[in-house]
Amino acid sequence: MGNNAMRLSYITGYGKYHETDTHDRWAWGKYQGGVSYPKGWLSGGPNNTFINDPVTPANQPAAKSFASENTAPDAWCSKENAVNWNAPLVWVAKYIQENLKPLTVESTR
Repeated sequence: MGNNAMRLSYITGYGKYHETDTHDRWAWGKYQGGVSYPKGWLSGGPNNTFINDPVTPANQPAAKSFASENTAPDAWCSKENAVNWNAPLVWVAKYIQENLKPLTVESTR
C-alpha cells in the first residue's frame, strides 16, 4: 500500500505519503469545516479508462491519471471512497489479522 508509481498510499492516514482528501459528497462540507478525514478510507486511485469528471487528467498513463490535492469535490473518478473498495479492504485486513502470524527467526529456518 503506497508502493506504486505515484508513491502514494490511497488509504487515508496510512503511510508517509497518503491520500488527504477523498470524494465524499455527504461529508465534504464537514471536512472543509475542520473535521479531519477518518483514517483508513480507501480512495479509488488513478483511473485512465473511464473519466467523466472535470479534474481527473484524461488521456494520460494510468499513473498520471489521478486528481491533485484539494480537488475531491469534483474528482469522483479517481478520489471516491466507495463501499465497493472499502468493504474488500476491511475483509482483507481482518483476514490478515486473524490468519497470518508475524514472521520470526524460527519460522524462516
